[in-house]
Amino acid sequence: MQHEASPNPRKIHVSETIVDLLSEAGENGIKPKAAIELAAYRGINLNRGSVYSLLNRMTRNGTVVHEEGHYKLKEFARRRERAALFLDSGPSRTASNH
Repeated sequence: MQHEASPNPRKIHVSETIVDLLSEAGENGIKPKAAIELAAYRGINLNRGSVYSLLNRMTRNGTVVHEEGHYKLKEFARRRERAALFLDSGPSRTASNH
């Protein structure tokens, strides 16, 4: 099988592509297989092992969270919402008449 040269030769960075896909996925997150398929749809071939390895590394360093089978950027994690709800509900329960 012969591959044609890309008209726009640019080195594809796996991490850049994954971060872009995670940003677009937002609160829904994305599964590794879906990330590979979306990248392929855009003409970017990602190695399955590289994607899984990168997502695991990003999870360990705190850039990404793994919730309900989906990977998400830290800013889209549900834990933050729960913490905000807890903090918001605290003072309203203890109203005083002073």
